[in-house]
Amino acid sequence: MSHSKPIRVLIVDDHPAVREGLAEMIATQPDMCVAGAACDGVEAIALFGELQPDVTLLDMRLPKLSGLEVLRQLRRVAPGSHIIAMSSFADKLEPALRSGASAFLLKERFGDELLHLIRTIHLDPLAADSEIATPNQS
Repeated sequence: MSHSKPIRVLIVDDHPAVREGLAEMIATQPDMCVAGAACDGVEAIALFGELQPDVTLLDMRLPKLSGLEVLRQLRRVAPGSHIIAMSSFADKLEPALRSGASAFLLKERFGDELLHLIRTIHLDPLAADSEIATPNQS
């Protein structure tokens, strides 16, 4: 089954290099496009409301409003939204999931794993439970 409309992704990260890198990676995918990008929590909420993205990539560490607060607010206004929480720190996993993230991904695992997770969350949000990317346990 092919989708004629690309998956619209909102990128939220305070680091320009991360936003640009994610945008470039998504732009190479024929089934995805960048709907917009925000650099802080306040802008994230405004753009989310304006753009209504299919999937939101949300950094947990943001200026103005934390990623957790953004998650809580987005869940209140759009309970069915698909939000992938991102962090460089594994200790953000539990708080992000408790606050309503659809999935969590460590930034060190960006790449094919993130693209797969975007597709999974978009097509079947319930499947994300088994797809949550957590730190390797060694």
